[in-house]
Amino acid sequence: MPNDIFVQADGDDLAPGTIDQPVKTLQRAIQIAGNRSAAITLRGGVYPISSPITIQRGDLTIQGVENETVVLSGGDHFKAEWQLFRNGIYQTQVAGQFPIDQLFVNERQQRVARYPNFDSSAKFFGGTSADAIQPDRVQRWKKPVGGYVHALHQSMWGSKHYQIIGKTDDHQLILKGGWQENRGGNPDNPDFIDGYHEEYLYVENIFEELDAPKEWYFDEQSRTLYLMPEGNVDLDQADLVATSCKQLIRVEADQALKNITFRNLTFKYTGHLFMEPYERLLRGDWSIARQAALYLENTVDSQIIDCTFSDLGGNGIFISNHNRDLTISQCLFQDLGESAICLVGNDKAVRSSVIRYGNDIALDEIDRTPGPK
Repeated sequence: MPNDIFVQADGDDLAPGTIDQPVKTLQRAIQIAGNRSAAITLRGGVYPISSPITIQRGDLTIQGVENETVVLSGGDHFKAEWQLFRNGIYQTQVAGQFPIDQLFVNERQQRVARYPNFDSSAKFFGGTSADAIQPDRVQRWKKPVGGYVHALHQSMWGSKHYQIIGKTDDHQLILKGGWQENRGGNPDNPDFIDGYHEEYLYVENIFEELDAPKEWYFDEQSRTLYLMPEGNVDLDQADLVATSCKQLIRVEADQALKNITFRNLTFKYTGHLFMEPYERLLRGDWSIARQAALYLENTVDSQIIDCTFSDLGGNGIFISNHNRDLTISQCLFQDLGESAICLVGNDKAVRSSVIRYGNDIALDEIDRTPGPK
């Protein structure tokens, strides 16, 4: 059928996209489809996505061949030549320009160098310590900028996250973040970082804390990757994946997009979202980053069937603003950094909306008209 387009990992993007002459990338297949009703079929394999693919048309099916594993990957698969650095730590130069937000070795997630070290029996975060950012420890760190502090909320409601942007002469960290809580930090005011728990916290992405198997650190300036591998890993033969892309597919347009189907696909390897600009919601306790591996806005009569969402730094599916009659069925969500499925509307649809607890509307100014704005 002229509306069937085929994709294969070893295909050619100059090919017409037929079953005998498949294209190589999903991006090219979408271009060939144009505005026609189309079914794009991908053969088993890994399909790298370095920046989000935007879909702005309907009547489109994107599907993997049944019983074959089709991976839409936000990770960079790379080769490395390792040398022993010291004390069981190896180092390698990483070519290219991509950042490393998460690191996987033979499909096993590695841990950014952290203090305290990971403890599977710990109640919070795999281990916390009240001295994690105390001056006695901070003074050991030569270049802490770019590290992160993860903490429980001061009343233990949930978690808050901060990036280290400097340190003072008396070894106090300068942080920005905390905006994951609706009443927390402000992206436009890095000095406002109130509200984290001073006992239940840990620090990561600090070179001097690289001292346990599975821990790693990436020096972005020199593009040197340091890793203390697990004892049974042969680094020379290992499959290495670094995540960088934070979203894989965004479906969005001004008009309603009808009849879009995703079937038998694996969405894998995206970067973290915890330091992205968060959007404050209506008078709830928490804010949210409106991003995900698969983002949907303004869809009608669409489906996500038999898909897997795995090893993601952020959300799996984000159902944003207006969507109607969307089916998500028989999908697997595992090892995610944030939520599996988010449904978040638009505060502009709410009459007399109030975003933060400290903001009030006088009673005589409240719009009492029934229904959405």
